[in-house]
Amino acid sequence: MAMMMLGPFPFELDTIAYDSLQHSLDYHWAEQDRLGHSAAKRLGIGGPGLQYLGPGRELLELNAIIYPSFKNKFSSTLTLRTMANAGLPWPLLDRKGLILGEFIIMSISNTQHYFNKDGSPRKVEFKMSLQRYVEKELLPFRLFD
Repeated sequence: MAMMMLGPFPFELDTIAYDSLQHSLDYHWAEQDRLGHSAAKRLGIGGPGLQYLGPGRELLELNAIIYPSFKNKFSSTLTLRTMANAGLPWPLLDRKGLILGEFIIMSISNTQHYFNKDGSPRKVEFKMSLQRYVEKELLPFRLFD
């Protein structure tokens, strides 16, 4: 069973089973200075006004350890690089099949360790960053004219 699906690519034991998943979401707030008495500001009363502008970018970072001799999982990184080179957003589904949205591959990196005589790595540290893809911002609409 897949841990997660990015487009056609399943994250699972036969491909890449990530061992950590970091999720971050930025929130935007605008700050506006207000007039007020300096004594009140020193007491923590007053200060700038804040207005919520909405969510910012959403990022996912996956980390995995790959042992290429186990089911030749290192070739799975080539599949992900091909998907990244396509320059397309991919649907992301969790393990239950819930669609989490469309994401683009922002970066893929790996660090190779402990080499065999032929130069192939015995251990690879893999990292991939995804960002939520939003084609168009929602425009304000009017309920009544």
